[in-house]
Amino acid sequence: MSLKIKRNIPLAPYTTLKIGGIADYFTECKTEEEVIEALLFASEKKMPYYILSGGSNVLVSDAGFRGIIIKIKTLTLRIDGAKVSSEAGVSLPLLAKKTTGHGLSGLEFGIGVPGTVGGAVYGNAGAFGQETKDVVNSVCIARRETDSKIAEFSNEMCEFAYRDSIFKRHKDWIILSAVFTLKKDSKENCEKRMMEMLKNKTTNQPMGELAAGSIFKNPPVTPAWRLIDEAGMRGAYFGNAKVSTQHANYFINTGGATAADFLALIRLIKDKVQEKCGIQLEEEIQFVGF
Repeated sequence: MSLKIKRNIPLAPYTTLKIGGIADYFTECKTEEEVIEALLFASEKKMPYYILSGGSNVLVSDAGFRGIIIKIKTLTLRIDGAKVSSEAGVSLPLLAKKTTGHGLSGLEFGIGVPGTVGGAVYGNAGAFGQETKDVVNSVCIARRETDSKIAEFSNEMCEFAYRDSIFKRHKDWIILSAVFTLKKDSKENCEKRMMEMLKNKTTNQPMGELAAGSIFKNPPVTPAWRLIDEAGMRGAYFGNAKVSTQHANYFINTGGATAADFLALIRLIKDKVQEKCGIQLEEEIQFVGF
């Protein structure tokens, strides 16, 4: 086996919250072949696995993960006219810069998302009126139940919805790559939109913090941050986990916070919003090892 698999690796450094216990096994895959190799390793050991992308909206248990964490670092990106082919490990900010630089519109929102293509497809990431589903042409995946053979999914097969996709219901499927079909525009227009989105994010969301967000999905009528505000919970905290005073749907590790702190704060916010507003918030953040 050419793939390097490590034992007993702390997961905190691989998340934006810098929280998380130890994984029994950990590997970083730089090619699709290595991803398949990791998947076969997990099958042989009969152990669970979790695909870690950018770690930007993930809460890892203090107890860590009993299985193998597969960190995707595949970075190939190709642009051919309005068609963009990207491996899952490519960062969204890089994808946004590259596509706008070619005068292609549809992924400008990615400039402010500290995640990867794989994570964006998995959760149908979006912002400022743009969503991943609007520009996905196809997605390539590997599945343990088919002996790790690669399958291609059309946009329709992905069953995209608000911050959702079929992949959330099949967590053992591994997103390898995606093909996007974008709209041609001038480079100047694309870059202007992208920079306006970045300015909006840096002004209204916590930057330079150990943070995660959006913690909750937005209900149909009122955004989650407004409901949290109405419940009087902006700036609320539990232990060393705190609701951002800049954007109430982002939570911050003020230093030394645990996953237990964040779970307690999430439950507190949900209870208060239910009590004050009569609405049950649903988590958007992903939980690992619980």
